[in-house]
Amino acid sequence: MFAVVYRVFVKPGRENDYQAAWKQVACYFMQHRGAIGSCLHRSEEGYWVAYSRWPDKATRDNSWPGDNAPSTQLPEDIRAAIKTLQDCGDQKLPEICMDVVTDLLCNLTVHELSKSDPEKLKMGRDIFMRYFLDLYKDLHIEPDTKSYLEKIIGATQEAFKTQDDLHGILVYL
Repeated sequence: MFAVVYRVFVKPGRENDYQAAWKQVACYFMQHRGAIGSCLHRSEEGYWVAYSRWPDKATRDNSWPGDNAPSTQLPEDIRAAIKTLQDCGDQKLPEICMDVVTDLLCNLTVHELSKSDPEKLKMGRDIFMRYFLDLYKDLHIEPDTKSYLEKIIGATQEAFKTQDDLHGILVYL
């Protein structure tokens, strides 16, 4: 897994614009370009920090236009949101690119997501399944094990579809 930390000082009075544009861009990249997730923070020092996770560096590099003008491959509304992010920035600090070594971040259950935001539930389901299937395709497994994993995937999809929490998957296993 690969992660990037983005840091920027946001112009006074542009905080809401920055936050809205960041959310729009982050959701797009999670739904359509392979990002696993992202989180936005405001530091005590006054700069904003976004942490973005990707399956690997290649996925991120192929998806993100970088500091140049937004790629024409991106939808117009996303290009406009990226332009808003750039316009809101007062001073951008260098990105920090990292390989994930150990992951202990806690994720919400599907039940918690479904209570908070149905759109987050759909994104979470899609990201989880993409990640799980990506792991699954790289395994060299026997046919019996393959059918067992297919049952796990089916149970996982059903749990997400019905908005049950992950407890149902563990009971199934």
